[in-house]
Amino acid sequence: MSASTGEAVATALGGLNGGRAWFYLARTAAGPALVLVPQADDPRGQALAAGIRALEGVEAGARGLAMPMAEGLRFVSRDPLPDALDLLTAWWRGQRGAAPGVDALRGSAFQQVDTANQPVDVQEDPARWALPEAPAAPAAPPLPPELQALQDRALEQLAAGGPWWFWLGDHPSGLCLVLSARGADPRGQGLAEGRAAATAAGAGAGQAAQGIAQVGPPISFTSRQPWAGFVPALVAWVARVGEAAAPLREARYVQVDTANAVVDTQDDPAAWGEAAAAPVAAAPGAAPAGHDPVSTLAGAAAGAWHWFWLAPTDPVRVALIGCEADPKRAAFEAAVAPLRRDGEAEVVGRAALLGDGRWAFRSLADHRGAAAALARWAAAAGGAAPGALAGLRFQHMSGIGQGAEIIKAKALIRHSENNAAARPQQSRRTVQKSYEIRYMLDHMAGQQRIEAAMQGGVHRIRDNPFGPDEIHRLDPLGREMGVLVILRHQIGLAGMVDDS
Repeated sequence: MSASTGEAVATALGGLNGGRAWFYLARTAAGPALVLVPQADDPRGQALAAGIRALEGVEAGARGLAMPMAEGLRFVSRDPLPDALDLLTAWWRGQRGAAPGVDALRGSAFQQVDTANQPVDVQEDPARWALPEAPAAPAAPPLPPELQALQDRALEQLAAGGPWWFWLGDHPSGLCLVLSARGADPRGQGLAEGRAAATAAGAGAGQAAQGIAQVGPPISFTSRQPWAGFVPALVAWVARVGEAAAPLREARYVQVDTANAVVDTQDDPAAWGEAAAAPVAAAPGAAPAGHDPVSTLAGAAAGAWHWFWLAPTDPVRVALIGCEADPKRAAFEAAVAPLRRDGEAEVVGRAALLGDGRWAFRSLADHRGAAAALARWAAAAGGAAPGALAGLRFQHMSGIGQGAEIIKAKALIRHSENNAAARPQQSRRTVQKSYEIRYMLDHMAGQQRIEAAMQGGVHRIRDNPFGPDEIHRLDPLGREMGVLVILRHQIGLAGMVDDS
């Protein structure tokens, strides 16, 4: 695959995670060309040089460093290229149809600098990145009353939370979605009744799929039926239905075979981004649209790890997103951004529903009151949250990986604000003694042993205290935990340990 293809650049953009990239923008005999390589993956620029050598018919070009902006990238170079913005926007328009990921370039600018890094030429024009408005599609005929009733029922089921059995079929009026919560309908009888009513009304004559819809974000529809245009069809249906179907935004379709092996995955964030309605302004402390930690708690599978963010000061705010569905933490960072407040303490780490039926929240942060703050949030959030977090544990970790040690495990059922437990500034011996006492207490209380992360033995704690504004990776070889602490808003989320 050429380094200048839309697919290659989209892959590079997806791997930036707020970092910088080497670039080469060129005018060639065949048209504009762009090579983009994350600097973290190519510190010496060798991959960039190889990509440049692969280009043919180069007439002019500029090489430099691309840095993230609020929208797009700023391409900075010492090479003059008067038509750089023309080349960049032309390349983007030609590639975005086959590689939607290049839409991350929208709004980018080009800046030529001199040897003192002072601007010489700045090419920036947001209007150049605008797309022509698509002609309005003809209005679909209204749903028959039978299908409207099924749609209303599906939206009620969606709001109540999953996972669900689903059936989706086409119809001249649009899609017909049937949902039935698996908890209340373990044998799928409710789904069968809804499917029968839908097919009797003419739905599913051309295309249909049936399977399981897993709670996200994003929600995943898993089925054994092939459906090549599932996501675009769902995007159009959600746009027509409106806010009631908002939880389905970013949904994907996974086709599996009879052995449940994945055959095809349809995931199109660009289509969802273009079709989504403008976000509604949320009240301070409210979760952003599409992010519902209560639903995530309710639908979590045992052993599945989630990124979590906690602001323990009232009103307590929580973000919780599955690691598997969001390995690069893009959705996680988007969920956290509107919840943050300047100068406020924050705790970030990973959480999972363990085999004993209790949630464990693990972080390098030792924040007093974290367990109690999570309990207050659960009581205020209602729904499945109070039950899901009953008996939760907030575990202060010494590091990451299999050598990690739990310094302090705060269990909600015996939480005490006056507990004089070990601090990360204490010496190895004091921390180890505190750990041994707490492990015995946990064992006596009937808790199960800490799983694989604890089987590597006691991890050595450095004698020097941790600085409050540092992000520590105590075990660079251990990849399982992938947790960190952010004690200052200024640190941001970009420093998270990448265990993808």
